[in-house]
Amino acid sequence: MGLYIFSLIFLTSLTGLAFLFRRYFLEVRKLPLEEVRRRLASSESVRRELQLRYLVPWHGRFNEVYLPNFWRRSEKLVRRARLVVMKFEKRLSDLSDKLRGKHVNLDIPERSEYWETLNGAKESNKKEDKKEEE
Repeated sequence: MGLYIFSLIFLTSLTGLAFLFRRYFLEVRKLPLEEVRRRLASSESVRRELQLRYLVPWHGRFNEVYLPNFWRRSEKLVRRARLVVMKFEKRLSDLSDKLRGKHVNLDIPERSEYWETLNGAKESNKKEDKKEEE
């Protein structure tokens, strides 16, 4: 069943093409052979015409519009990925500090008595070390 449908579409397409281009076929048929050869030699190739009509303007537009837009969006994407990686690195660094015990802040004004005595012991050790050096 599908083969018949595709065959019918193909035949309908061929009939439509013949209908659209029949006047051009008739004009070419009326021309002498030398005239047809001269026109074919003077006309550019279809490939060159397509290249000049479509490819060159598209290439210019691509370089002027699409390529800078691509690089701009790529830069934004890289910047976002960099930020995500930096945030992840910060979280890992915080976790590492907590695991090593560096999360305790000794510079706060309300220290406990334990930290005060510990800090005092450190300072007295430093003073004693200086006296011994002299």
